[in-house]
Amino acid sequence: MDLPLVYHINEQETCEIHQCFKWSLNDDVPLQDERNRTFCPECQREKMAREEEQKIGQAHTATILRKTYGVLDKNSIVPSGLKEANFKNFMVTNQIDREAKNYALRLVSHYLHGGKGNALIMGKAGRGKSHLAMAVASKLNADWKANKLPKSILFVNLPALFIKIQNSFNRREGMTSNEWLELLKKVDYLILDDLGRSDNAQWKQDFLYSLLDEREATIITTNLVGSEMKSLFETGLVSRITKGGRDLYFKYPDNAEDRRKLPF
Repeated sequence: MDLPLVYHINEQETCEIHQCFKWSLNDDVPLQDERNRTFCPECQREKMAREEEQKIGQAHTATILRKTYGVLDKNSIVPSGLKEANFKNFMVTNQIDREAKNYALRLVSHYLHGGKGNALIMGKAGRGKSHLAMAVASKLNADWKANKLPKSILFVNLPALFIKIQNSFNRREGMTSNEWLELLKKVDYLILDDLGRSDNAQWKQDFLYSLLDEREATIITTNLVGSEMKSLFETGLVSRITKGGRDLYFKYPDNAEDRRKLPF
C-alpha cells in the first residue's frame, strides 16, 4: 500500500539560491516550529550532505585520537631534519641556549601539572625554536605514557599543513580542511611550528582563528614579534595566539647565534 505524501510542491514560493519551487509539509503534519513547514529540497539535500561529511570527519578524528601516544609519530607534519629532535641532542653552546632549554623544560612541567595557555617561542630563523618545540612534544608524549595517562600530542609545521589543505581544495586527496581542523582542535597538546608572514592570507587567518578559539594548550614557534603580529593579523586572531600570559613566552635575543652557521 502506498504511503500518503506528507508534503506538496509549493508553487507560490521559490528558492532564491536554487531557483526551484519550495516544498511544504501538509497542514496535518505537527511541527514544533512552523517556520520549517516550507523548505527548499535542494537546500535540504545540501544540509544533509554537510552533516554527513561532518559525521565522517568526526569519526575519522575519533579513530586517530584512540591511538593517543601514537598520534605524535603517525599524524604529525614534521620536517625531516626534526624527527629525531629531543632535549638530549639539543646542543648548548652558550648562555642563550641554556636559557632556552631551561624554558622548554619548564614548559613541559607546566603542562604535565595541568597548566593551560598558549606558549610562544619567538626568534629569527635558525635559533633552535623548532628543535625545542619538538623536544617538548617528545618529552610530553613520553612522560604521559610513563604515567599511563592517555594524552595526545601533535606537531604540525604550518607551511606544510597549509600546502596539504590547498591541495585538498580541488581534489579529494588526503584530509580536508575541516578534517584537519577537527583533529587539531581535539588533540590535548598541539605544536604549531613556523607561524610567519605568509600566514596573513584571509583563509589562513580564518582557519587559525577557528582552531585557536577552541584550544587551551598550544605551543607556537614564530619569527614574528608582537608588533609584527599586530600589523599582519586581525586583532581577534592575535588575542587567541597570545592567549595564556607572558610567563609562557620566550624570545631569542636578536643577537642570538644562528645554529645553522657552517663552522668555516
